[in-house]
Amino acid sequence: MAATTAESFRKRIEASRRMELKLIIEQARDAGTELVKRVQAFLDDPLASLPDGFEPETGEAIFISGSYKNLDAATRFFKEKNPNVYARNGSPAASTLFESIITYLDPDAVAGAVIGHGMGAISTVTLGLIANGKLKPGDKIVISNDIFAGCRKIFDQLKSSAAIEIQAVDGADLDEWEDAVTEDTKLVFIETPGNPCGTLVDVDRWHEIVRSQGHPNVLTVADLSLEYLAHTKEFSLLKRGVDIVVASLTKSLGLGADPGGILYMSQEGCDRLRDLPRHEIRVADYTQGSVTVHYEEIPETEPNVNILVRHIAQHGHTLAPRVAFELLKNLLFLEPRYDRQSANAKILANHIHDLRDRYPDIRVLSPYLPDHRQADLAKRQMKGGMVFSVNLRSYEHARTFVDTLAACDVKLINNFGSPGTTISHPAGTTHATLTEPQRREQGIGPGIVRISVGVEDIKLLLKIFNHALSTTFPKAATARRPFAANIRALAS
Repeated sequence: MAATTAESFRKRIEASRRMELKLIIEQARDAGTELVKRVQAFLDDPLASLPDGFEPETGEAIFISGSYKNLDAATRFFKEKNPNVYARNGSPAASTLFESIITYLDPDAVAGAVIGHGMGAISTVTLGLIANGKLKPGDKIVISNDIFAGCRKIFDQLKSSAAIEIQAVDGADLDEWEDAVTEDTKLVFIETPGNPCGTLVDVDRWHEIVRSQGHPNVLTVADLSLEYLAHTKEFSLLKRGVDIVVASLTKSLGLGADPGGILYMSQEGCDRLRDLPRHEIRVADYTQGSVTVHYEEIPETEPNVNILVRHIAQHGHTLAPRVAFELLKNLLFLEPRYDRQSANAKILANHIHDLRDRYPDIRVLSPYLPDHRQADLAKRQMKGGMVFSVNLRSYEHARTFVDTLAACDVKLINNFGSPGTTISHPAGTTHATLTEPQRREQGIGPGIVRISVGVEDIKLLLKIFNHALSTTFPKAATARRPFAANIRALAS
């Protein structure tokens, strides 16, 4: 019986996914927004994006080219600043992608680039500051503890290899921020919402603390990978004082398949980056193999160069032209797709939350719930969200829940943000590299399952998740109210 039910759901969810996505693409094309027109113009005529006097040395519309030949030497070398000199410096597709994303996400951004991967954006910030003498041993970085495991590993390595002090705090606890941020703090790094438990940082209050207590030019960085599309325009974190935003474009825009990342900065962030003191090593003593060094502050020799953007090209983080081209195509229908996923996630999260009398062992981790302690903050700071987690209390329950959903074609994958609904088990996959104390610090137990909600018909999704819950907890009591009543109440 269970196998028959799963097979039925598997066929229906695949059909629903395809049909809904097709309708969303048609809706986006019919809407004809400025973003759609901008991207479509590039796809129709990529050569128009090149300055006069330039053309690709090899390749077709996507410009799969290692370098670009010049038709006019004066233009090429003297008159016009052009990134399309060498593929590592950028490509027309990557430039158009960055400009289009910024137009949609945050027009206040004045500098940045698309990058080969989300982790490349984070290492650009950390290693770029070290390579340019802006961070040195003894400096301090304060991070929120609810960050992606890969990011946490980078900061752990900075502590062990570069002698930089790293302090992790509860991102939602403003008292901990006040205790942690000192005059030695050169960089503050948050992820909001946190991955996977959805903890939010109150950016307005956090910014006040950092600016009043940190180094005069302390840089503030926000990783928005979990929900970067929830921070567009009026919900911009640059407007709230964040200097640098990084995100993984693999999520949402990359459909969970095409890798990419982005880094963008405010004008104030560029100024602080320039004014953050720069240091170089001076050898003070060398005796019997022991080296004594000190760091000497030196003047900024290139005040008009954004060292982080330059670092992307110098260290090979550039986004490949073919991937940039694919991401541009996905950008055409991104907004209506995300709106659908966000609406579905709100209904599904509230539906599972409303079943807590029937399933007392379940806890939904989502700031979009009306009675969540950060619900008001979520409304002020975000326009929605497509990812939330559930705590099923034990590994056995999590495994049954995941296996049941996987049998219904709700795929078990590490990534998120694809058009189809997917699930993951953070403790056993994405956050498995953390130590047990670090996972406990983040609230990641063996029963946590992260859910990335897709575009499928919401009534079908509710039925599938009801099936997974009843299979996981077969002895549960009767639900509080009818299934149809839940749909009507949540959709209103």
